[in-house]
Amino acid sequence: MPIIRSIFGIRYLIGRPNPPIFYGWVILLVVVLSQFISGPGQTHSVSVFVEPMKDSLNLSSGLIAALYTAGTLTAGATVFFIGLILDRLGSRVVLSGAALIFGLAVIAMGQVQNETQFYFAVVLLRTFGQGAMILIPPTLLAIWFVRKRGKVMAIAGLGMVASQAIFPPLNDFLINRYDWRDAWTILGITILLVLTIPSIALVRRSPESMGLSPDGDSPGSVRLNQNEALDEPQWTLKQAVRTRSLWLLVIANLSIPICFNALIFHNESIIVGRGLDPRLAALVLSTMAPLVLFGNVIAGLLCDRIPSRFVLSIGQATIGLSILWVLFILSEPWQAFVYGGLIGLAIGINMTTNNVIWANYFGRAHLGSIRGLATTAMVTSSAIGPLPFGVLSDLMNSHDIALLALVTLPAVSVIASVCAVPPLRKIAVKT
Repeated sequence: MPIIRSIFGIRYLIGRPNPPIFYGWVILLVVVLSQFISGPGQTHSVSVFVEPMKDSLNLSSGLIAALYTAGTLTAGATVFFIGLILDRLGSRVVLSGAALIFGLAVIAMGQVQNETQFYFAVVLLRTFGQGAMILIPPTLLAIWFVRKRGKVMAIAGLGMVASQAIFPPLNDFLINRYDWRDAWTILGITILLVLTIPSIALVRRSPESMGLSPDGDSPGSVRLNQNEALDEPQWTLKQAVRTRSLWLLVIANLSIPICFNALIFHNESIIVGRGLDPRLAALVLSTMAPLVLFGNVIAGLLCDRIPSRFVLSIGQATIGLSILWVLFILSEPWQAFVYGGLIGLAIGINMTTNNVIWANYFGRAHLGSIRGLATTAMVTSSAIGPLPFGVLSDLMNSHDIALLALVTLPAVSVIASVCAVPPLRKIAVKT
């Protein structure tokens, strides 16, 4: 097969002595691919299937939303253990296994017959399509790059931007051309072919495992022992959880998942509540992707120049600004596009910065387990945003009080971000 020959040709060309390019760029390519192909496990893609699945399975809107939320919460609890396994077995084994189970989970979504099967399929889908794909690829990339970490994380974010732009219309096309069951099956087979094979053939645990140095530096410039590769912090999970910095970063990263999911889930209702045409709701979402890309690039450049905690605070402040924009300004159609753009910008800034800051603070040696803890909190918080916002809006017969309550979260996160100074570093001892 041409794809197989090409993959192994890359391995031969770059894996030989004195390769023409640094193998980390191959890792970056796989990470971009994994971020893109994770689309079927993300809410922006799954949402296209909700109506046809609801009608076919005779599920109410409330029940399917509750099952999806419960499945996501269950998935969030498992991500921590994926992080532990990642540290023990390495990215090649774990990413390959996650890709395989993810593809099978997507196929399983097309086979569900009742609410119980739907719940368990969602658990697998969100565990390996959202949680694992948020955790494993950025962790792998952070291990291969140190000095260039901000730039490569920004590049990796292109995969998620493309996913957000391509999968919703692609899913809609597949559902209309075939049906929702066949659409899930096609997506699952695609994942098995496009992600599992490169993960097995191309991914390597670390540059040190190949006799290389992070960023492609010359071997003589740094030590090649995995724990002595750079003069960088090396924290274990047990040590990290005792630091104030870890918990401040966890708090700082909770607001965007909660706010984003609350605002997007109730997007049409918010737009209509401001006296605007409900058809604007879908158009507003279209403004997010280019601003996510812009936020990725800006954050990547800034993270290499200023402390990443300040960049993180900018992302939190931006999502807060989007909420204030709705509360006090939104009344014209063009203002709705500004609102969507602010959300996209916040997501882009946070995506890149969050992928950079954990490795910068706690090093590469135990990054999987440390990020696994943080990702568990993020995935769990992403599931709970829409419900309290909707309940409060219904009780008050208006979104205003709910929006005022929501905007307190970015305010807290900005403070937590600024206060999250790097912990007192444990430096690897050179011999």
